[in-house]
Amino acid sequence: MYKKIASASIIAILIMSLLAVVGVSIPVAAEVPRIELSASNLSKGFLEIKVYTDPGLTADNITLLVYNEDTSANADLVDGAAHSIDNVNYKFVATKYASGVYIAYLGASAVKSSEPEYPKVDLDDDATNGANIVWFNSGPDGETYVIKYAGTEAKATFKYYYVVLDVSVERSPAEYPPHGYVKFTITDLDYNVDPTKVDMEDLSSISVDVKVERPSTAETFGPYTGTLGNIFPGAGRGLTKANETGVNTSEFVFNGSLADLEAWLRTSGAGSGFSFEDGDIITITFKDEDYSGKSVDVEITIKSVSPTLKINTGDFSNEIEAEVDWFNYNLHSWDVDKIPTTANIALELVDSDLNVLDNVTLILEETDANTAVFKNTTELTWTTGTPNKHDGKIEVPLGSTGLKLRLKYGNIETYYDLTLHAPIVSLDKSEYYTTDTMTITLVDPDLNDDASSFEAYEATISSGTSIEDVKVKKGGVTYFNVSIYDLTAGAPVEATSGFTLKFVETGRSTGVFTAEIDISNLDVTEGHSYRLKISDKTSGEIGEVDFVIKAFVRSVSLDRSEYPVPQDAGASYAVKVHVTLTAPDENEHSEAIDSADVCYSIENYDGTLAKKGTKTLLETNVNTGVFEGTIEVYNSTKANLYKLIGGKIVVWYDIDGESDLDEDEPSAIAVFTLTSASIEIVPTSVAYGESLNITVIDPDSNVDSKSKDKIEVKLSFTDVNGNSQSPTITLEETGENTGVFRAELTVGKEIPGTGITLNPKPASEVDVKYTDKTLGISTPDTGFQEDTLVASFTIKTFTGVLTTDKDEYGPTAYMVVT
Repeated sequence: MYKKIASASIIAILIMSLLAVVGVSIPVAAEVPRIELSASNLSKGFLEIKVYTDPGLTADNITLLVYNEDTSANADLVDGAAHSIDNVNYKFVATKYASGVYIAYLGASAVKSSEPEYPKVDLDDDATNGANIVWFNSGPDGETYVIKYAGTEAKATFKYYYVVLDVSVERSPAEYPPHGYVKFTITDLDYNVDPTKVDMEDLSSISVDVKVERPSTAETFGPYTGTLGNIFPGAGRGLTKANETGVNTSEFVFNGSLADLEAWLRTSGAGSGFSFEDGDIITITFKDEDYSGKSVDVEITIKSVSPTLKINTGDFSNEIEAEVDWFNYNLHSWDVDKIPTTANIALELVDSDLNVLDNVTLILEETDANTAVFKNTTELTWTTGTPNKHDGKIEVPLGSTGLKLRLKYGNIETYYDLTLHAPIVSLDKSEYYTTDTMTITLVDPDLNDDASSFEAYEATISSGTSIEDVKVKKGGVTYFNVSIYDLTAGAPVEATSGFTLKFVETGRSTGVFTAEIDISNLDVTEGHSYRLKISDKTSGEIGEVDFVIKAFVRSVSLDRSEYPVPQDAGASYAVKVHVTLTAPDENEHSEAIDSADVCYSIENYDGTLAKKGTKTLLETNVNTGVFEGTIEVYNSTKANLYKLIGGKIVVWYDIDGESDLDEDEPSAIAVFTLTSASIEIVPTSVAYGESLNITVIDPDSNVDSKSKDKIEVKLSFTDVNGNSQSPTITLEETGENTGVFRAELTVGKEIPGTGITLNPKPASEVDVKYTDKTLGISTPDTGFQEDTLVASFTIKTFTGVLTTDKDEYGPTAYMVVT
């Protein structure tokens, strides 16, 4: 079956392709006509009729028929000249709006001779040549009518009659504060007059009855009759109409003030003293003017409660956040409301006897629409005088204690202990040198009284001044005092030079402040202990931290106590001397890598000077005070190197800057010596496939203790082809600063780095030669004495054994040879 379908499909495609080639047009399935109406009911306005038909239709107009669904009698329609639509001489048509779309308008008798405001086609009310807008000749009759596209089966129905309105409010449950606003939604097709625009309904045309039941006293007020226009006059807010929520939605919305309703009730019979109370049930009966006797009730309950007060925060870091939960000011469920100053919610600063020192009448804003939770943030700041009341902020007198914040409404109040913080002081180090810079960190949220800025407090300290209770100020007001005491000597520290001590906040509203003191500006003694003290005027508390002034410990060290003499002239044969300097006074920048210089002298065996110079060392890391560098020892003349045998190198830290070594200056000394080398091969007899190690011990070739040095040895052997081979191989130091050099070879494999296979003849001997260029017996007078060290290993050989499986065989037997 699948193959047949596939074949048929292919044949169909081929036929269609052939027809296209020869110019035969292929018919396309036509659009099935259909009709859409803007509403299912018509009473006082217009129906917009949309006919969807064949997109290929070119006619400007198509004929529409309108008739009674039950009797099939033509509807009583007229054109603009009152011609009766008879579908012969006078026709109702739809006009082309777009490809395959035609538009027409049918109006109720109530809007006869008027037109929709924004029609989609040019209107023509003359039915002589076909009118695309016609009207019922008489009012709604309750009948169902059919609109049909003549000559097709496309049709739609509508009822020519009024629809009962429906009314709803936006809250569920429908509880409202006494003077809240109610969003009424009236759904009524009868008000949807023009399907091409947003309609508006005059509130004065909508009649209602209003009744108020008061369960608390079993009283009933009303019902009283009026119009929405009278009850909700808008009080200058332009509230005269209910607006449709959108084009052709039939939903009309208006916002009614319960304060307006309350005022209307007073003049309508409830009495001049009437006002809404908690629990009142308001019933508003909407009367359908088009449907005699039909009505809709909307029930609203008044809810009136006392506020709940709370203070969430109350310190200088977070300011004061007041929170009020009060349904009575949740006036608009669809918008953010405010509690105004007229509500008289007061934020007060009170002392321990509850005397009011400062107060602010708050404006609070709802946290979001319909939450009934309102908040206010009030600035908390310091003052040296009497607080200025009602200035929008709470001012706290410096030095006050036992203060509280009070949030108050009438007899309802809540308290919050004003949080003041003891200062927390810390230092970047516990020990300092006299050349260091001390960084002080002060954590004190009470000093953060302006959340929008980086705050700063400072003091000017003169030379010779005792640093005891130094006043640190902002804006001329002292907020805290700073003292530095020598605990060992039992006295305050004096300033040797004038400087400014400035505490700057690390960021907006952090409450964390830092300051720096150059210790060289203080009269301090190495080895003494000290205390930094901050006396806080805001909280009355004290913060302290101790530190020690360290004595300078300077030292110079070398990586070795003995160095070999360079084996030949030139920088490539240099011996490297690694120097470490510990000099805390050279650590001038705690956040950068510093440098420091050392002096050195290279002396010959007889005390004469070979070289003298200065070397710059770099700090090992930031803020270590430890410096490292390398001095390279070499000479361009080989004869001069002989004199170093038995000589020495001296490295020192030049404290006085005179370039000569003094007794009190840290130094290090190492001597230049020579030793004789040795060579060893293990094992000394190997077979093909086996490995051996060549080891040379030569401290003189260990020229750099921080890296693995290398030396060369030469092999000599006759290979299996009878050729003489003498490759040079490299031995690497087994580790840093060992002076032991080694290489591993495998017989039958390539010698690393040579491209030559180690394939000596079996039973032959392989020689390994190393030239020691600086024998230990060398002296300045003899110069460098050399010797070639030789070691060897042999290649194992083996004799084969031949056997047969038998001693005797027949003429046709097989022999097995092993």
